[in-house]
Amino acid sequence: MDGNVFVMVVMIVFISMANGTIRKYLEYRVRMAEARGTGGDRNLVRAIQELREEISALRKQETEAVLSFDSTLQNLGARMQHLEHYTLGDGAVDRAALDARARRPVEERAA
Repeated sequence: MDGNVFVMVVMIVFISMANGTIRKYLEYRVRMAEARGTGGDRNLVRAIQELREEISALRKQETEAVLSFDSTLQNLGARMQHLEHYTLGDGAVDRAALDARARRPVEERAA
């Protein structure tokens, strides 16, 4: 029985020493990860901010393109209405005006 008590005491001492060593190693790893993470976090925050600015610029450019396209469509619509009104007259639909082979009146320029 004396041998079992000695082995038990040795095991308890070994476990407590291993526990302390493992704890110090893990604390060291955490400190190193925090030290690396701090610089990385700044770079990450900067990269995210740059991406947000780029997305904002792309949204603005897309909005401007949509508005430009919309105004172009409105201008084309107004031109088509003017041409239809000029070609068809004041609402009277003339079949000859709709025929592709029919002669269209040509406006002459004043000299």
